[in-house]
Amino acid sequence: MRKSQEDYIRDIRALFSSEKGGAARRLAAVFIRRYPQDFRARYYSALSLSETTAGLSKARVASNKKRTVALMLELMRTRRRLTPRPTPRQAHALENEYYWFSQQPRKQYQLGLRGIHRKVPGAGYSCGVGAAMIALECG
Repeated sequence: MRKSQEDYIRDIRALFSSEKGGAARRLAAVFIRRYPQDFRARYYSALSLSETTAGLSKARVASNKKRTVALMLELMRTRRRLTPRPTPRQAHALENEYYWFSQQPRKQYQLGLRGIHRKVPGAGYSCGVGAAMIALECG
């Protein structure tokens, strides 16, 4: 039986939670091959490169992070042409991860504020993480 998009997402997230980054990356590669125009397949493919880094060299982590940022930026540019189009919550999550991996805490914080005003579920998380990173920068 073929896996649905929801099955892939559930399984990839479970692999992230159990720190099985290699398995998550492999499954995300299958997901995007099976559903190349699906927003979620493209999102989880990009995220899988950098979400779990245990066992990877510093050079590989840096390379994967750079690739994640590039893939997420491209996805942000093309998301309106994908089917199905991302929900406001999915679009917010994409921008949140992009700002996280590209180390832009002020933009992440501002994204959270905009999301809170628009009542996007989970927007407070972006605010909190962005604010925490700004505080750490201040020493």
